[in-house]
Amino acid sequence: MQKRPPPSLEYLSPISRFLPASHGPPHLRSIGFSTGDVEASAGFFVNALGFERHGDALILEGGPYGELVGLPGARFKLLRLMIGAEVLELTEILDPGPGARLGRPIPADQGIQDLAHWQLRLEVADLHAIADLAEALGGRLISPGIVELKDQAAFIGATRALQLADPDGHQLQLSQG
Repeated sequence: MQKRPPPSLEYLSPISRFLPASHGPPHLRSIGFSTGDVEASAGFFVNALGFERHGDALILEGGPYGELVGLPGARFKLLRLMIGAEVLELTEILDPGPGARLGRPIPADQGIQDLAHWQLRLEVADLHAIADLAEALGGRLISPGIVELKDQAAFIGATRALQLADPDGHQLQLSQG
């Protein structure tokens, strides 16, 4: 049996190689996630973490957005929040549509070892104050408190951090220094 040559690795090239020069490389436009209650989640991110609402909530009845996300007959409530130039898009599924199931909550024991895990990391000025406020507004500490990062500080980009979950269970890493 003759050995085949290895497949071309050309597909591993950066996507910008396939775009016109005027387009530039891809960039992060926003981060989004589903929530059980857009207004409650917005309250947490605005009051605990300093995000600002970017317009009013938008109600969508299926259509192209429903097709895009795989729920063509669904009804959605969308809201954008901003912190600096960064955009966080919150999505509440008001009705999943015919034949679609309702969403499941994030398991309370979900952690970094789970493939479904993801997190936002925010640089803050006062870890103690924000952690206390986040807990008062329904957040839950994941780490035992503020962790001194010592040797990992250069990689993380901070000297101290803590991990918490918002009221829906989405994990946030808050760092300082």
